[in-house]
Amino acid sequence: MKLVHTQLENEIMQDQQSIGFLIVEKPVFLLELCRELLAQAEGEDGRFVLSENYKPISIPRNLHFIDSPLRIEHNPRKAITALYKELEIFLAENPASGELQSLLDRMTDLLNQILLESRLELAGLEQPSWNSIFKFFSVSFRSDFSGMEEDISNYLNLAKSYLGFSFFAIFGVCQFLTAESLGLLCKQIAYDDLKVLFIESCLPDEKRPPDIRTLTIDSDLCEIVMV
Repeated sequence: MKLVHTQLENEIMQDQQSIGFLIVEKPVFLLELCRELLAQAEGEDGRFVLSENYKPISIPRNLHFIDSPLRIEHNPRKAITALYKELEIFLAENPASGELQSLLDRMTDLLNQILLESRLELAGLEQPSWNSIFKFFSVSFRSDFSGMEEDISNYLNLAKSYLGFSFFAIFGVCQFLTAESLGLLCKQIAYDDLKVLFIESCLPDEKRPPDIRTLTIDSDLCEIVMV
């Protein structure tokens, strides 16, 4: 999977890359690129082109632009819906589900009996669905991670598995990570076989992980490729 921009001479991400850095030193141009990529991720036209096997593919369907890494939502509605469907299948195959079903039947009957004693004109209760049980207990993905690199890594895998994204662009996260944390995050991304582009205004040499391709656009809009 490759990402290019028609205004740039060099590819932003190449097919063989799993991780890449795009450093844009001119603030106005950085803002322009980020706004354009975000707009394309939301379905608008633009000059970014995402391709696979030399064929353009949909950016809104495949690319997830994380523009606020400090405010990651680990439980978006689409992911929760997919999770609940997966859990329903898991429960149907679990030997303990019969006992749990009996408990729900008994609870429904008992609550119906109690409500009848209230002498109010109430409709009879129906047995709750698994989906409503999950909602009642607020079943959700974990979000209490101790380190930012673990937080981001977990979310990337969640978004790949439950939201269907295959390419991720993350803006401005490196400033919040130490060199060690950034290195650990990159190793985990490679291990999980994800495709991630870090977009930054600068990246000190001591933070730059080794052997990862970086495209830098300096303040004069000259392009510098480092591997």
